[in-house]
Amino acid sequence: MGLMSYCNYICEWLSCVALEQKRLLTSGHFVQRSEQKWRGGRNMVEQISKREFYAKYANKRDKGNIRWAAILAYVCAAISLAAGLLIQNYFIVIDVALIVGFALGVQIAKSRACAVLLLVYSCISTLLTLISTGRITGWWLILVGVWAVIGTFNFHKDYQKYSLR
Repeated sequence: MGLMSYCNYICEWLSCVALEQKRLLTSGHFVQRSEQKWRGGRNMVEQISKREFYAKYANKRDKGNIRWAAILAYVCAAISLAAGLLIQNYFIVIDVALIVGFALGVQIAKSRACAVLLLVYSCISTLLTLISTGRITGWWLILVGVWAVIGTFNFHKDYQKYSLR
């Protein structure tokens, strides 16, 4: 076979490939395959964000834990602010800012780190108050932290399972 024979063979092969691609395009098979991503040696469906997963697929228990943990954290922050301003302790604003910041992280970002920091902060705050005054205060915030940790960790576990499908 000469050079011309090889060129003809390649041209015929390319035209067969083009016809096959045209057939796949018109049958819809190619479009369906192009909407999938290749990841880790297998085809994966397009990933969705945590916000979309939370809105569509998160279970009610985790949604409730996250929502009520944030709401109760805001209530605890408001009570702390009111009590601090009544006794003219203006450093309470720092305490309130930390609680509200962690609660926003839990509610908006579904952040496990903010949930753990809220729990640790509430435990330390309760322990320091117990040592200085001899009374146990702030235990509501510990419960809020526990609910936030449970909700965010379960949510992220479900989200990881979904994203690995």
